[in-house]
Amino acid sequence: MPIDDIKKRLQNKSNRVISMTKTPTQNNILPNPDQLTPMMAQYVKLKHQYQDMLLFYQMGEFYELFFDDAVLAAKALDIALTKRGQHDGIDIPMCGVPMHSASTYIERLIKKNFRIAICEQQENPIEAKKRGAKSVVKRDIVRIITPGTLTEDTLLHQKTNNFLLAVSWQQDSFGAARIDISTGDFIVESLAHDKLESYLEKIKPAEVLVSEAFLQQQEFYELFQIWKAKLIPLAEKNFSYKPAYRALLDIYQVSTLDSFGQFSHGEISAAGAVIDYLHITGKGCTPLLKPLTKVISHQHIQIDSMTYKNLEVFQKLNGSFKGSLISKIDLTITNAGGRLLHKHFLTPLTDIQKIENRLNIIDHYKTNDELRNLVRSILKNCPDLERALVRLAMNRGGPRDLAIIKSGLSCGQELHNCHKPYPSEFQKKLTHFMQHEFLTQKLDQALRDELPASLSDGNFIAAGYCDELDQIRDLQNHSHQLIQDLQKKYQEETKIQNLKIKNNNVLGYFVEVKPTQKSNIENHTQFIHRQSLASSLRYMTIELQELEQKLLSASDKAHQIELSLFKSLVSEVLQYTNPIRHSAKLIAHIDVSSAFAELAHQQNYCRPQLDESEDLFIEKGRHPVVESTLSQEKNEKFVANNCQMKAQDNHLWLLTGPNMAGKSTFLRQNALIIIMAQVGSYVPADKARIGVVDKLFTRIGAGDDLAKGHSTFMIEMIETAAILNQATKKSFVILDELGRGTATYDGLSIAWASLEYLHHHIHCRTLFATHYHELCSLTSSLPHLSNHTMTIKEWEGDIIFLHKVQPGSLNKSFGIQVAKRAGIPQNVLERAQQILKSLESKKSKKIVIDQTLPLFETQKAPTTALKKEKLPLHPIVKTIEETDVDQLTPKQALDLLYHLKEKQQKAS
Repeated sequence: MPIDDIKKRLQNKSNRVISMTKTPTQNNILPNPDQLTPMMAQYVKLKHQYQDMLLFYQMGEFYELFFDDAVLAAKALDIALTKRGQHDGIDIPMCGVPMHSASTYIERLIKKNFRIAICEQQENPIEAKKRGAKSVVKRDIVRIITPGTLTEDTLLHQKTNNFLLAVSWQQDSFGAARIDISTGDFIVESLAHDKLESYLEKIKPAEVLVSEAFLQQQEFYELFQIWKAKLIPLAEKNFSYKPAYRALLDIYQVSTLDSFGQFSHGEISAAGAVIDYLHITGKGCTPLLKPLTKVISHQHIQIDSMTYKNLEVFQKLNGSFKGSLISKIDLTITNAGGRLLHKHFLTPLTDIQKIENRLNIIDHYKTNDELRNLVRSILKNCPDLERALVRLAMNRGGPRDLAIIKSGLSCGQELHNCHKPYPSEFQKKLTHFMQHEFLTQKLDQALRDELPASLSDGNFIAAGYCDELDQIRDLQNHSHQLIQDLQKKYQEETKIQNLKIKNNNVLGYFVEVKPTQKSNIENHTQFIHRQSLASSLRYMTIELQELEQKLLSASDKAHQIELSLFKSLVSEVLQYTNPIRHSAKLIAHIDVSSAFAELAHQQNYCRPQLDESEDLFIEKGRHPVVESTLSQEKNEKFVANNCQMKAQDNHLWLLTGPNMAGKSTFLRQNALIIIMAQVGSYVPADKARIGVVDKLFTRIGAGDDLAKGHSTFMIEMIETAAILNQATKKSFVILDELGRGTATYDGLSIAWASLEYLHHHIHCRTLFATHYHELCSLTSSLPHLSNHTMTIKEWEGDIIFLHKVQPGSLNKSFGIQVAKRAGIPQNVLERAQQILKSLESKKSKKIVIDQTLPLFETQKAPTTALKKEKLPLHPIVKTIEETDVDQLTPKQALDLLYHLKEKQQKAS
């Protein structure tokens, strides 16, 4: 979407109206309500208020959509497009979905970035008719559903957060605020301008709120292209600092935010924009938010989105979750535990004491099999307390959410009872579990065992909890008998044995007899004629009417009593909001810790040692994903490798070896071990001592970004520049095939210079894999550089990969052997072998590196070190070059072509 188009779109909105979708109606033209039926006029008036949303308009037991909304929804949902009435002689398009299954359809629309306004009836049709025969049932918008404001389990991923993000534009930085309304998490942080894209990729927000000032920045044009489906433009005043600050004070009911921390203007502005958006979309309903939290960058390893992507932490490079690190190591049982695990991997720690605290708890579970197994069996019955509490607070909950609170708190009490003796880290926290005994007992008494899905279904309060409700239910339960007794009475009075009392939606209860019995029944004056049919006559009596009214009022009254009791129970639950949240948080931590302990037990992981050095000692380290895959799918054992780096000795490793020998696996596994250790997990190794890492970088693989006009090599250089500009002495860097995206000498020069810069200026721990064997000679001039290689075994012209890292280097890449394994045609392999021998015989690949070259010298370029030799011309190419094609007749040219073809066939 071009910048001008975005600006134009914003100009068409009032300052307070939010653009709610990136899939507006086809032409956005609605007919004049005065030209429509009363019902359709009501629809159009509501639609005018929410033109950029799909309007779900309740008609009885269905939600219906009209005009362009119907066309869009029918196509997106693959449902029938029909019609309802006409306007100006043209059919009005219509489609609909049943209310009881609407969540399924809404989920599909939300995934396609639609935003939905739910319009429901505010009265029943009987009440509307009292105002006149043509009166329309009152309707109003009761809910706005957007991708970033979901609370329903059916619409949310259970083990990941669903963030609504606001970004506040500042001259020197961005203020970012994100909320997961389903859990109440509210987090702010400041970002440098060049960090925004990576931040968005890491957080993966469902919606992004931005101001007009942000949209007008040309430098972020490509970012608009990528995120335009989730971009929500807001008026500039939605990001004003003072209103934002007041909004935060109001929502937390405090006079200052100092107790929450120190926040920048940008962070406050972004947080205020989020609150304002939630107020509008929530129709005035205040979300239940946790205390505002600020992310402090130095407390966590700085890892950009490309590093997460290259290491396949959350998903594979192809976008699949299966085969990612999280998919292999996540043994959490609860939804909250899964979300906390995800959060830990987004923010690995740098504080050694905090890491040790997490490891101590894991150790407590790992060394006590009985406790670990008991805890994990209890967690299997623990529902999602966080999200149920939010739904109840936002008036979106039902009886089953109360049951979730009861069940979750009961699980907490069980966890409290089994943790004796307590781990020191849990000593105080576990007392939160014992603060809810009265509440759980009350909910247990109040709720039935089997509960309806919806509050409107009723019949969820248990017998014995409310005397008045029990009496009404007793009347309802005996209603059939009361009707039978009255029917028997009328049969005896009229002597008509086949007299029946029946019921339908139009007449209610009535007495029915055969037409031949008309004179007999009309001799009794209490029977009042209601309806004549060919096969029956229908009557009413005052007594039957009173009984019917009594039964109907009993049903309504029972429902009202249940609603009142539900509100009372919800109110009582919300009084325990903070203790319940503490319990939910502790359950999640217990889940994550016991899951890490179970993982360590199953996979034989070790407890890492963390210190403040710049060393890295990993003994028999393994790649957690590859090891698991080999074991489960191929029944093979992973070949473990050591990685031992001493800050003042060999902090820079140059790794050579053929493709498929395991270089990339070795690089990645050490990075993953560091991340897992600083998350506070045991790691896949026999031993691990890690000097805490502040930043972790990767330059792996090849890929372009055509949307931004970036080639594969440009992406490679951008990533390398980020490393060289941002890495520190305490960072960890892995570089795989740096410089391979360009010409040989260019690439070698860049790799060489980058190695020197890492060695002389940054001094960080680095694993550098390469096929530039010429670089191996740099060890003589770079004292902290050491050569390592992947071991192989040659056998009868083929190679065997041993996947073992050892000191030393290789001067061959064995590319032709790898190509053979890949299935390259034999004649191509033979020709490649010929070319290789020719090149090697002429020593065209030999490059003498002048160790005296100063770093990045600009006056004297190392041209002599990179001298290029001319390759011999192929005979066919030589013939073509020697031929003056302008002097050839058409026949001579054709003859020459046949001659060259015959020559080539003989050569092959």
